[in-house]
Amino acid sequence: IKQRIREVIKDSGLKMEEFSTKIGTHQSSLSRALSEGNNVGDATINKISLAFNVNKDWLISGKGMKYNANQKDLKAPERVMISYEGGVPFYEDIESSGGIIPQQMNNVETPTFYINYEHFNDCTAYLTHVGDSMSPKYCSGEIIAVKRIYNFDIILWGEAYLVITNDSANNLRTVKLLFQHRDDDKIVLRSCNPDYKGDTIIRKEDIISLFVIKGKITRNQL
Repeated sequence: IKQRIREVIKDSGLKMEEFSTKIGTHQSSLSRALSEGNNVGDATINKISLAFNVNKDWLISGKGMKYNANQKDLKAPERVMISYEGGVPFYEDIESSGGIIPQQMNNVETPTFYINYEHFNDCTAYLTHVGDSMSPKYCSGEIIAVKRIYNFDIILWGEAYLVITNDSANNLRTVKLLFQHRDDDKIVLRSCNPDYKGDTIIRKEDIISLFVIKGKITRNQL
């Protein structure tokens, strides 16, 4: 497994630090996992498979194709968020929502193009923001840069996140400010726009994917 992971790192053309960032872990943690005498955990295997579209069976056993011919085996919405060297994919047809709406990500998505902006190149994707509940912080039509995080116990309270939930939380896809709940197993979602009153409370265990919003692009003309 370790040798196959090293192959993927070599294929990516990334330095160890850059590769670690892409899979949402620290370089020291990945280096320890690849060291002699240590085991590679399932979490690391899953992150590499998702971030670089690697065939998980090949990673574990060496059988089959190294890379997935398509992304149909990945669960939505994880399959649509994959970054590559040379820029971060912009998905024009996938919207982030300032309101709380059901997530519809059942089709394999192809990036419209890639954005190579050094300060955001550790992000996972660029998406078009829709809705008014996050105005004026994020206005409808702006492009947001999102970075996936994996540890839901380390959250920058008061910052904006793209939150995607499972069936138990009504399959939501929404951009909201996150605040701490008195119950550590729950999170408070809140809008910026004072016209959208009321908090939404979800359980951490119902979050499929969580992305911190690192910045945005504003377009004055099409």
